[in-house]
Amino acid sequence: MASGDWKGEKGVGGELETEPLTESKNFILTCTGPGGKISTFANINFESSPRPTISFTANPTNIVFGKPIALAWSSTNAITCKADGSWSGEKSTSGLFLTEAITGARTFTLKCSGPGGYASHSIRIGAPSASESKAPVTGKLVPINSVSSKTTKTPVDTSVSLDLSYSTKIVKGNNNVILKWNSKNVKSCAATGGWSGSRPIKGTENVGKVVIGKTYTLNCTGKDVISRSVTL
Repeated sequence: MASGDWKGEKGVGGELETEPLTESKNFILTCTGPGGKISTFANINFESSPRPTISFTANPTNIVFGKPIALAWSSTNAITCKADGSWSGEKSTSGLFLTEAITGARTFTLKCSGPGGYASHSIRIGAPSASESKAPVTGKLVPINSVSSKTTKTPVDTSVSLDLSYSTKIVKGNNNVILKWNSKNVKSCAATGGWSGSRPIKGTENVGKVVIGKTYTLNCTGKDVISRSVTL
């Protein structure tokens, strides 16, 4: 029997392909035979997507005022790109663009985003001198002043949390305790007190008859250790 992040009866052997993961998952499988019952589980920790990167260049690297330049770019781990500053509009994740004639200071910025965050890269061209701004200067090369880039990763919540609760249920005439727990950003859990042994990072378990005053504790470990207890 499957529980946790999958459900239903399963064969004694098999294979299952999940949907694409967008968060951590816990798959529990419980099998029953003449000798009793056994459970096992697989915790799958979801890792966030890699950050986008941008390569953004201008050609020529030295410009002649009054003439255009060619902008070329490529990106990785990006889905969309957008131009800002001295150009605008949606752009493909890689491409080539010929500007209008450069007659003054310009800043060409390209911003690309993907599941792992966004990246921004700018090419800045300084203003021509007073003599240069009056007319194109044939053969005079003016260097591109600076190139800057920035990459930002989408913040990921890494805080650990754990909830543990109980309810009661009549099973074969006895009032039994049902423990239920759920955690976030932990790798493993262990039971102490009225129960013991390793446990999946979330689940439900019948721990037997109600005993007033009995305490059940669950300790889970991620970047920190977190514990929760319930007392009947």
